[in-house]
Order: sequence, then structure tokens, then C-alpha cells
Amino acid sequence: MKRLPAILGALVLIVFLFSCQTAPEEAPDEETPEETQAEEETTAPPPDEQRDRAEEMRDFIAQYELGQFAEEEFETGENAFTSAQSAYGEDNELAAELFVEAGDSYERVINTGIQELQSNWESEIEDLDAEAQELKAPRAMQSEYEAARSTLEDAREAFDAEDYDAAAGYYQDSLEQHEDVVRQTRRKRERAVQALENIDSDMRDTEGDIDDLQREQEDFEPEDEEDDEEDEEEGQS
Repeated sequence: MKRLPAILGALVLIVFLFSCQTAPEEAPDEETPEETQAEEETTAPPPDEQRDRAEEMRDFIAQYELGQFAEEEFETGENAFTSAQSAYGEDNELAAELFVEAGDSYERVINTGIQELQSNWESEIEDLDAEAQELKAPRAMQSEYEAARSTLEDAREAFDAEDYDAAAGYYQDSLEQHEDVVRQTRRKRERAVQALENIDSDMRDTEGDIDDLQREQEDFEPEDEEDDEEDEEEGQS
């Protein structure tokens, strides 16, 4: 019985020594900031909405050649758009920022260019309208002329509402309608002038025919009374 405490003490000592020799469990590796950032960039959603907005305005600028009215701003937008395309899929967060930057630049280009373009359209249409008025188109082509002016009003209303895409379409339609009115009225006038010239020519021909008939008639008219009296005197003698 006296050996029992000694044995227990030895066992405790053995257990203690064994636990000290056992290697501790390794703590899980902590992610570095670079790895965390890479994961966030990979998991960021594609900036499709920002890209679609930038592309839509970019196409509008190209369609109406608005870049010429704000060249530096347009170049800024183009650089941002190109960089955004390169970052798309690899760094979507950066791509989203660049697409927004490009879209904002394109919007400024449109706001500047569309004012210049509207001024050009208004000037062209009013020049055509002045020609149409001179040709009396409001009477000769009344329905077509009124349709052209109505489309012009639609264009102005859309422009005031900043619906530039619709406004541009209306302006182009009105421009074509005014051109068609002038063209058709001019043709009508030319045909009318030609018809009058033909009538005048026919009248001159008719007058010539009348003169010929009158001369022929004079050939068959009886001689003057004086000639008749002379003939009678000669007969008596």
C-alpha cells in the first residue's frame, strides 16, 4: 500500500511528459489582404448595366457624329471605355467605375453636340420652308406641307423633354418631308409653266392659221366698186 502513491505519481509524471512532447495543432492560415482583395475582385458581379449605358450613348454619338462638337470630352470617354473593356471580367469593380466614367463623358458630349445639331437642323428646315413658301407649297401641297410642319413640332417637343433620340428621328423625318414638298412643288410648277408655254405656242400657231385664212379669204373677195365703175365706162365707150 505504501507503493501506491509512488506509482500514481510516476504515472502522472509520465502523462505530463508525453503531453509536452506532442506537437500542438497548427492554427488555420490567415488570408493575406492581397488574397482577400483578389477574391473580392473575382466575385464582383459583371458591370453589365454600366456597360450598356455607356455603349448606348456611344452608339448615339457615332450615329449623329456628335464627337466633333466636343472632341476632348469624347476622347476622355473613349479612353475610359477602352480601359473598362480591358478590365471587364478580371477586375469588375474597376470596370464598373470606368464604364460610369465613360458614360458620364459621353453624356456631356451628347449635351453639347445635340444643341449644335438641333441648330443645324432648324436652319436647314427653315431654309427649305422659305423656298416652299416662295413656291406656294402651302396651297399646292397643303396636306404634305402641314405634315412636315407637324413633324417639326414633334421634334421640338421631344427635344425640350430631353428625349434626344426621338427628337433626332423627328428632325430627320421633318427635313426629308420638307425636301419632298419643295421637290414635288417645283415639279408641279415646272409642269404648269410648260403647259402654259404649250398653250401660248398653240395660240400663236392658231393666230398664224387665222392670218393665213384671212389672206386666202381676201383673194376671193370681189373687186372694189371703183374698179367696177371703170369697167362700165369702158364698155359704154
